[in-house]
Amino acid sequence: MIYAVAIFIALFVGIMIAARRQGTALRRTVEARKSRNEAMFVSMFPELQPHFHPENLLKFVTQRRGRRPGAGVSSWDTVDGFPGLRARIANEPDDETYRLLDAEGKERAAFRYQEHVEGGILRVGKGKLTVRTVFKDNQRVSYWHPNREFKWSRRKGWVFVTPMADDSFSSSRDDRTSSFSSSDSSRSSAEAPFAGGGGTFDGGGASGGWDDGGKAETSTSY
Repeated sequence: MIYAVAIFIALFVGIMIAARRQGTALRRTVEARKSRNEAMFVSMFPELQPHFHPENLLKFVTQRRGRRPGAGVSSWDTVDGFPGLRARIANEPDDETYRLLDAEGKERAAFRYQEHVEGGILRVGKGKLTVRTVFKDNQRVSYWHPNREFKWSRRKGWVFVTPMADDSFSSSRDDRTSSFSSSDSSRSSAEAPFAGGGGTFDGGGASGGWDDGGKAETSTSY
């Protein structure tokens, strides 16, 4: 009887150790994948650095949906998602423009904002960021640009699409399916001439892409 109990305890301890090791390995894999995808976002989308990360945009759009700026020119001293910056807002009919300023009054980023049935749309240069905040369990951001696109969600992470790829780069796929390399990164960055570090605003906007900017859209499962 004692021998059987000893065997049981040894098996149980062995199973627990193996499970702990497997859990540690899984966490390391997840963290490595997360770091890789964040690095890809930085290298492939220089026009959005350093301010327009999806997490920042979710905070801003949530604030904006609960706080409408007054007509004409106004300012916000605190802008959610853009720490250390204040906003100067020009709110005209069909044109709501934000210029983000640092403590010295220097412009660090700018964008146009549009309301959206599920969140909001930010237009940065030639790109369009569609931010969906209404579904708390699956908030998501998509980006359209003539040269590159991405989708990001809390559930599925990153999916990158560029003209250089035969297929999208998905964070949920095995690393072996992605052909992304450092040379691809430099070529992607070179496609987007960019003045300044925060996504300068040229007033151009973007049309087409994955969704129709100002119109109500059908909810997707992504």
